[in-house]
Amino acid sequence: MLFSIENQTTEIDDNGGEETVTVIDNYRCQFTDGLIEVFSINEDDSENKVAHQPWKFDEFSNRSPFDSIEEGVEWFKSNNDQGEG
Repeated sequence: MLFSIENQTTEIDDNGGEETVTVIDNYRCQFTDGLIEVFSINEDDSENKVAHQPWKFDEFSNRSPFDSIEEGVEWFKSNNDQGEG
């Protein structure tokens, strides 16, 4: 599953002023037998693994496998302080 995450960052322009810039990072998530792996996609379409997560935690801090790829993507976004994309 491909997904993107959009974040806002502040940069200094050529005149020394601050400007808000939107940064979009692209990812690919794969789901195998409850295991989530997330890869960042670089500008040249190469990939780097950024997450390998075999479980989630329930409300009682018990480990269990992910139920779906969508659940894994939501886990990645929320556990990495990521925005929506």
